[in-house]
Amino acid sequence: MAWQGILGHDKIVEFFRRAAQRGRLSGSYLFIGPDGIGKRRFAIALAKSLLCLNNSESDLNPCGVCASCKEIDNNSHPDLEIVQKPADKSLIPLELLIGDVEHRNSEGLCHFLSVKPQFAKRKIAILDDADFLNAEGANAMLKTLEEPPPNALFILLGTSAAKQLPTIRSRCRIVRFDPLSQDDSTQILQNSQIVDSPVQARLLSSIGQGSLANAVAWKDPEFLEFRQNILKILGEVPFAPVAFSKLLQDFASQGDRKDNASKKRNVIHLAQITVIQFFITLSRAISCGIEEVLRNPQYDDYLVSMVKSRLTRWKWDVETANRGVEITLKLEEMLIRNVHPMLLCDAWADSLAELFNTGIKS
Repeated sequence: MAWQGILGHDKIVEFFRRAAQRGRLSGSYLFIGPDGIGKRRFAIALAKSLLCLNNSESDLNPCGVCASCKEIDNNSHPDLEIVQKPADKSLIPLELLIGDVEHRNSEGLCHFLSVKPQFAKRKIAILDDADFLNAEGANAMLKTLEEPPPNALFILLGTSAAKQLPTIRSRCRIVRFDPLSQDDSTQILQNSQIVDSPVQARLLSSIGQGSLANAVAWKDPEFLEFRQNILKILGEVPFAPVAFSKLLQDFASQGDRKDNASKKRNVIHLAQITVIQFFITLSRAISCGIEEVLRNPQYDDYLVSMVKSRLTRWKWDVETANRGVEITLKLEEMLIRNVHPMLLCDAWADSLAELFNTGIKS
């Protein structure tokens, strides 16, 4: 049975259970892995286990009925604080970490950890969206991370260790979360009643590539059509950079996304995921053969058909396909630096056009 209803991370559960049994829990952890795979839910479940008043923390099995467990369920536990980037901000504000100018170091997440527990034996702080820390915010937390107060636990959640400053990485125990398996992702989608049928659950889990957040995003028929249009352009020979850039910009500027930079960034992020999936599948088809890719349920039919279309009319090697992934990942770095997403579309399209032109026509 899944630990506290969380699928896909049993090895990490055992890692923390052994550490708790030996009294070897670290003061600071950095959870790393793609969005939408359960890192935040895992962190809260871990906090619930460690703050439970009835069961020993070495059991890592909260009772669910004590006052502490109920307070966590109600998001009102005085010894658990969760901070994340506000939706209208591009970075985590410094005041959330160490208080505003008038209350510097007497408010914020670091101050919260420095105060003795009110209810349980520990204080636990969870910082979501650690990818969006700037240098000032990261530096403000260094002392707390390096020398956490007694019985304090600090958990940071991010997508990649490379996105964290070296000073953060060196002060935290890094715990790596893998993407969910397709079976686990499908089961979660069905259990949550997000999807209309098992067939839809399977399709979305395939497209989501181990991330529930991505899978749910593609549930919208409008976004699913957007994905197919991207794949169609990638599969066509020759590649049309103007059409690619126009598709991204037009879709990102429709409806409620028109004047919302955050929603525009999300569109570019989903486009990025699609392009990366295309090149990874292309690389797999080159190295193992298109027939093996066709047999693998990990890849959805439309994605495979566009990869096959590209391969039948253009010769590629694995190294060139992998460069497509590298080009697209650089875009993510620029998005995190808050470069306006619309400014990236033309540059991304030109880089892909240059890459596609390195292929040899069949």
